[in-house]
Amino acid sequence: VCLVVGDHLSGVADAESARASRERLRRGERVTAGSRSRRGGQSVVEPGVPCPGDMRREVRFPPGRGLREIEPAIDHGDRGVAYQLREGRRIDQGRILHPLELNAAATGVHPLQFTAMALTLYWGSGSPFSWRVLLALEHKGLQFESQLLHFDKQEHQSPQMLKLNPRGRLPVLKDGDYVVFESVAILYYLDVKYPERPIFGRCAEEAGVIMRVICEFQAYAEPAVLEIVDGVFSGGIAQDRGRLTDAMHVVAREARTIEARLSKEDWIVGASYSAADMVIFPWLQLLRRALSQSVAAELSARFLPMERNYPSLVRWIRRIEGLPNYQRTYPPHWQEA
Repeated sequence: VCLVVGDHLSGVADAESARASRERLRRGERVTAGSRSRRGGQSVVEPGVPCPGDMRREVRFPPGRGLREIEPAIDHGDRGVAYQLREGRRIDQGRILHPLELNAAATGVHPLQFTAMALTLYWGSGSPFSWRVLLALEHKGLQFESQLLHFDKQEHQSPQMLKLNPRGRLPVLKDGDYVVFESVAILYYLDVKYPERPIFGRCAEEAGVIMRVICEFQAYAEPAVLEIVDGVFSGGIAQDRGRLTDAMHVVAREARTIEARLSKEDWIVGASYSAADMVIFPWLQLLRRALSQSVAAELSARFLPMERNYPSLVRWIRRIEGLPNYQRTYPPHWQEA
């Protein structure tokens, strides 16, 4: 984090600790060498943030200072600089100028510079793996750069993408210089790196159940759903009717297990929206889309109408569709269709 400051900038990193320590940087006092520099008359304070999070809790100042509150006017002179620093929603990871609203209160001011690592998501429309990551990012309120790639143009197989993920698959998340792929790994990374609004529970027991439910879905339901979806959209229902019927039986059985969970709670694991919901929801939406095709009429009779066969699942789907910013995660090409 880099703040370019002037006479009247005051930012509190941790007011409670400040009162305890009584340590303040006095007006005009010089900071430690290496933590301050000049650029066109600007004064720069560079507090280190070892783990992104709430600045009021995380900001640390240069070695030897031990500061918890800063009211500097470093190198104040004839520049007439007056900045007002107003706390925004919170210091949020990967956002540039999002967590703090920085307003210049004088003319002729060098702009306040806030450098941060930006999250970039490479994803594909309609991919359930990409969709679950979008749901997580929106739930956590993380700003990110969206890089929507087109499967039909093989953009996910480009040399640039193969450098990020040698398997040439989506989604891929880039956080500064760090790259992570495989959707559940991305969910886990986001939850550890940006723990606000957790998606893997608030204790080890909750995390264990959430991960177990995800593993069960991936092992027992996901392959069958993928088989049905591929069969419908590839036009292979006639040739593979028996195999797809067996897959439909598997999906119906797993859907009953989820239905039983949702008949007791609003969310798949416990009382909170979690990674388990984010992993399963896109697949059910994709399955519904496939079964709504005319060629799947006979196959869909084993699953639809959901309102009659799986009423708790339907309420859960509507609950997720009603979440803030849900529409921002919805596959663009589905909206166009």
